Amino acid sequence: MNAGVKMISQALERDQLIEQEEIVENYEGRSEREMTVGEWLGTLIISSIPLIGIIMLLVWAFGSTTNLCKANWAKAWLVLQVIGYVLAIMMWGTLISVFQMGLFN
Repeated sequence: MNAGVKMISQALERDQLIEQEEIVENYEGRSEREMTVGEWLGTLIISSIPLIGIIMLLVWAFGSTTNLCKANWAKAWLVLQVIGYVLAIMMWGTLISVFQMGLFN
């Protein structure tokens, strides 16, 4: 009877440890824990610093030791930034060409 109780208590402890660590299996077969709110806040603050943010996004996106969730987020954010830069360049080019043609004179 004591052996059965001991096995149940060990199983419950093991389940609690798994819940505490919040293990997630990714497509590469390695397990990683989920990022905490504090880690995400730090990530967002660092990524908002102008030059350092872009460098860190590149490190997080293409680094082999980066958490998978953070790596995917960094790749998506880099894609959005590139789209924004391309649209901004196109808009400025359009404005410059309109002023050079004299349409607003």
